[in-house]
Amino acid sequence: MKAGIFYHGHYGSTRQYAQWLANDTGYPIYDVRNNDIDPSDFELLILGSSVRSNKLTIKKWINKNWPKIRDKKIIFYSVSGTAPGHPDLQKYLKESLPPEMIDRMDYIPLRGRLNVKEVSWGIRLLLWFGSLVERDPEAKQRMRIGFDFVDEQNIKPLIRLIASYAVSS
Repeated sequence: MKAGIFYHGHYGSTRQYAQWLANDTGYPIYDVRNNDIDPSDFELLILGSSVRSNKLTIKKWINKNWPKIRDKKIIFYSVSGTAPGHPDLQKYLKESLPPEMIDRMDYIPLRGRLNVKEVSWGIRLLLWFGSLVERDPEAKQRMRIGFDFVDEQNIKPLIRLIASYAVSS
């Protein structure tokens, strides 16, 4: 089965997970901002996206390529500070992806990294103001001081899922 890993990220976590997936699977990896590779050439698409301002950063690429990928097998992973199982993750998906895609894809959320000292002053200011209205104390703290949950062990469920696609082909 011809598969490829396509991702869009901002602070390096999504790229790091994509690289670990490529190392484990041997599949090629593509940053959708720097590649015009045709996704219709692949049977299985592993799509990764960071979450920024409660939206998936790969949204524009998916909307542009939806006619080409709508019938493909899709494994999707998001990367954010939000814990797996949190209801906000489903909200991010619904606000960013075609409903048909959400119904058909396999989805695994991963936790990322945000070093507040490395982002622009504008982003830092937005995070601070956002933390003032945030009700969840954990989210408020993440917005103010950052977080780092990136760990290669986090991709194990993705690797198992990818292997199950290879077996079923």
